[in-house]
Amino acid sequence: MPSIRPDNLSDDELNHLDDFLASVGPNAMNVEMVDGFFAALACCPDLIKSSEWFPEIWNTDFEFDSERQATEITGLLIRHWNVVVGELARTLDSSHHYEPVLEEDESGVANANDWAHGFIRGVGMRAESWSSLLRDDTRARLLAPVLALHHEHDDNRTLQSLSIENETRDGLIGQMCENLSTIYRFFEPQRKARAAGLSPMPLKRLEPKVGRNDPCPCGSGRKYKQCCGGNLPTLH
Repeated sequence: MPSIRPDNLSDDELNHLDDFLASVGPNAMNVEMVDGFFAALACCPDLIKSSEWFPEIWNTDFEFDSERQATEITGLLIRHWNVVVGELARTLDSSHHYEPVLEEDESGVANANDWAHGFIRGVGMRAESWSSLLRDDTRARLLAPVLALHHEHDDNRTLQSLSIENETRDGLIGQMCENLSTIYRFFEPQRKARAAGLSPMPLKRLEPKVGRNDPCPCGSGRKYKQCCGGNLPTLH
């Protein structure tokens, strides 16, 4: 692995980027969501170009005030994208786990809900490419922590998670990061095949196919069709 570490954004740069995204409008992602979004895109077997994911971050029609502003903001986002890719790549050769960018609330608690929202948005951009993981009984459970955080305050009470205590939340976040490394390693052969210009071999299912009305194998307690087997939500 290269010895050069990614060019991490400073706290001031992250705050500046977060302030800018807030100024774009209420539908734009914040930095925490962007971090989760990028993590999903980096794991994905498909290459998703920045020209496709930039609009997902803004999630609205807008124009930069100037060319200088456009260069600055897109530069910060590209740098953070490279950080995410670099940090996940490190998990291939070591016990290193990805450390997400999480914002703390007024009580100093990092809830990680926005990170989970961003991750699910990223998965939703290429849901079919994630099917080898989502439709596998065992591997789908890797998404259980992120789904619990994503659905914690869901308007749909059927999907809504139970209230998460801080101690449980810390455990979920830790497991989410550990599972992220596993997910990244799982898709590595497909990413390598893509980079080599080859069609990746389909991955063999380890368990029988899950029925639409069966309990979701991720462990959420919901029916498969209402969880990993349904259409992944796009937040607005």
